[in-house]
Amino acid sequence: MAPADVKDPEPGVITAKYGFRIARDFMPYVGTGVAYTFQPDLKTGDIAKIKTGVAAQLGFNYLLGTNTTLKLDYKYLSLSPEQQRGDSSTTPQSFGIGLDIKF
Repeated sequence: MAPADVKDPEPGVITAKYGFRIARDFMPYVGTGVAYTFQPDLKTGDIAKIKTGVAAQLGFNYLLGTNTTLKLDYKYLSLSPEQQRGDSSTTPQSFGIGLDIKF
């Protein structure tokens, strides 16, 4: 795998999600949205180009207690190879784990 160039932009994601309650403590969700990158042009004076793709998301929230929620999330980004950072043979994906604690 080729090392990522630090000058290349990281893709961003804007998603909307729909959640539904299966049990009192368990709420899965699905989502879709837009993935984007800012592609700076190498020529002096040119404006950075914004390129877009599609994002898909799924995950769930699990209530651990009255004030604590566990969140797991998976995102898949569909970007063309010239928009990806580093090794363009792999598709950008992310897996997130979170813990919400309300005070």
